[in-house]
Amino acid sequence: MIGKVDIVRIKMKKEGSILYGTNRKNRLRISKPRDVVKMTSSFFDGADKEMVYVCVLDGNMKPINISLVSIGSMSNCTIHLAEIFKTAILSNCPNIICLHNHPSESVEPSEDDRIATLKMQYVGKMLGITLQDHIIVGENGSYYSFQKEGILGKADWLIETELAS
Repeated sequence: MIGKVDIVRIKMKKEGSILYGTNRKNRLRISKPRDVVKMTSSFFDGADKEMVYVCVLDGNMKPINISLVSIGSMSNCTIHLAEIFKTAILSNCPNIICLHNHPSESVEPSEDDRIATLKMQYVGKMLGITLQDHIIVGENGSYYSFQKEGILGKADWLIETELAS
């Protein structure tokens, strides 16, 4: 019996560009949550549904690309972990920042947001891709940063325990 297996190549398709910082040649490093919020805030302007974006960063914390990974409803959005990490893997980059909006304008994380953050950290650790932050974006520049609030560091002990077992 002879079988047939397709040979495939996976490519990313550039859909556009955004400018940030002072010039294109000297891409700025993302050093604080406000940097990535300023760069991506227009993506969420007027949105009536939750949307999840991933900003992929190189080893020097410079943004390489941003991709929309999920669109949900007014009050929730399913985060598929494979989609979260796909662009980072294809870009060969070691860092990501996940961003999503809350159309309700409250940036306070839900229990689902907290669980999703822990899962992203866990999977990222196994893949060698660091979740640098998970940011919830609200209206008028408001945001909640899991990194700034110290939540990401608190989850490390649980991740290490799970990886050891």
